[in-house]
Amino acid sequence: MTTKRDYYEILEISKTSSNDDIKRNYRKLAKKFHPDANPNDVEAENKFKEISEAYTILSDPEKKLLYDRYGHDAFNGSAGASKYSNYTQGSPFGNFSFDINDLFNNFYSREKAGPTPGTDIHKTLKIKFEEAIYGITKTVHFKAIDICDTCTGTGAKSEADIYKCMTCNGTGQERLQQSTLMGIRLSSPN
Repeated sequence: MTTKRDYYEILEISKTSSNDDIKRNYRKLAKKFHPDANPNDVEAENKFKEISEAYTILSDPEKKLLYDRYGHDAFNGSAGASKYSNYTQGSPFGNFSFDINDLFNNFYSREKAGPTPGTDIHKTLKIKFEEAIYGITKTVHFKAIDICDTCTGTGAKSEADIYKCMTCNGTGQERLQQSTLMGIRLSSPN
């Protein structure tokens, strides 16, 4: 299983980069790795595809927002983001989405209350060539959110103190569901 590289890292930009910076770096890298400029170079072709994919997501404000919030999970259908977002890539119906699994899950299962799982922590570390060959030990500092042993992420001192919101059922997100002739339409009031 291969993990995808961070789109910001691929385009050599930061999360605070402007749309012009995103476009500028994309054009520079696309020109460098374009298959016409690198005939019969499979590695350059793969980098060009990777750069194009990153630009497709980061140049669209809605897709960028989803990527910033959920990472790659926002677009691969994994449980982390897709069940909380109404994003359907290329849908002619906008935010309308229908998934038969949603229909059955709403009737036969309960969604787990509590916070949504986070994404992996990524840290870029630059080392010298000699360090890579001979090895080196470095200390890396990062910030991470961990689950509290006392409240297990609920904020309550004990099980008896837990109050489940009637609107969101403890998920922290309000979700509206409408049955239509075309299926079920999920939306967020925000």
